[in-house]
Amino acid sequence: MAKLPMPDLEKGPLRDLIVELHRLHARAGWPGVRTIAEGTDSKFAPMTVHAVFTKGTLPSSPQVLQIGRFLIGRDVRKPDQNELLDHLDHLWTAAERRSDSAVMQPPSTYQSEPFTLGSIKSTLLIVEGDGGHPIARRDVRLVIDSKTVEVPDEVAEWREAIIQEQARIEASGREPMWNGSSYAVDYVSVSRVPDVEDSRISIGLQRSDYFTFLAAQQLDRPMRDGQTLRSRYLDGKHWSSVPPFISSSFGINVAVSTADDQIIFSKRSSQVGTQPNVWNSSANEGLSRELDSTGTQPPDLFRVAERGLDEELGISPGDCELQLLGITLDVKRHQWGCIFWGRLQEHTADDWFMRTSRGVRDRFEHDSHELVPFTPEAVIQKLLEINDEDAWAPVVPALYYLTLVRRFGRATVERVAAQLL
Repeated sequence: MAKLPMPDLEKGPLRDLIVELHRLHARAGWPGVRTIAEGTDSKFAPMTVHAVFTKGTLPSSPQVLQIGRFLIGRDVRKPDQNELLDHLDHLWTAAERRSDSAVMQPPSTYQSEPFTLGSIKSTLLIVEGDGGHPIARRDVRLVIDSKTVEVPDEVAEWREAIIQEQARIEASGREPMWNGSSYAVDYVSVSRVPDVEDSRISIGLQRSDYFTFLAAQQLDRPMRDGQTLRSRYLDGKHWSSVPPFISSSFGINVAVSTADDQIIFSKRSSQVGTQPNVWNSSANEGLSRELDSTGTQPPDLFRVAERGLDEELGISPGDCELQLLGITLDVKRHQWGCIFWGRLQEHTADDWFMRTSRGVRDRFEHDSHELVPFTPEAVIQKLLEINDEDAWAPVVPALYYLTLVRRFGRATVERVAAQLL
């Protein structure tokens, strides 16, 4: 058994594929190439297996899938074979169809490429999605790794300090923060469905929790060696090389429009743990291991969005048509998420207000809501009104812009924006 050398490849879909094969090789205990070859259906030659891992050229689909199936079967943790093979297939398809229009390839200097619309700027990178082409539910796959995310020793100490502080708060009779179970993002892969060119998304998740998130978000806190988490793991780095513990949350944001063409802006309250007192999406929810995973089944982003609408706005599942418009990354905090347009087809703004008067489960999360006419002019004017990095969550400008594009078309939205900006 021996670790095979990784070929020197530029960042891109081929490298993503080969890195994943090496990851599976490691988790299988690094079996030798002869052992792997004998374990494949086609009985590949050992030198063929060696070339798959080391040559740096695109292997055939049967080579990838048969080698992958053998390695997954050797993993003592017994991961879901079908999910991982689907992921390998997605990676191979992305590498095989490599082109600027077919595969997401964010630049290594992605930190300088966040959402911008005239004077409206955000730290949010739209990794995939343009508003005009929703991402189908069937083309989004979340893959759960049963492994708990690993954190550096010093970050583990910060997490322990948070635990102790919350214990002191509870002992004093005050309400401590809840250490909810969450997911850390291990990888994000974007490719295209053959022939139709629709987006296809794979997101790898590891086990994490809220206190790990809080510890890891101390990105600018000096460490013992004088560095910070930002300088060590983020500055000048491509997002694919950032360790998962930094990304210990995945946020779902929904912009909701009513049947009489009003759109909801929500202002977060002072009682929430992160980003208090800022304008945000209509509803925001984070992936929860307890609430969103059934047994070994991974979360469904659409169901998480429905849960957020129900808990925060009193909108029942089925009342709102959801369209997934994009996958995003807040490059300042390195937090992944996705954005939806939620369309109330039968309920007007007054209907919704009357419903909230009868009780909303998580009303405390918002101080207020504002209804804005769902037109490019009114929505962009609202964005200009709150155009301050400290006054809104990073997702706001991109979320409402893509929602406008989906409803009115990019040409119309860009024309109105040019006039107003």
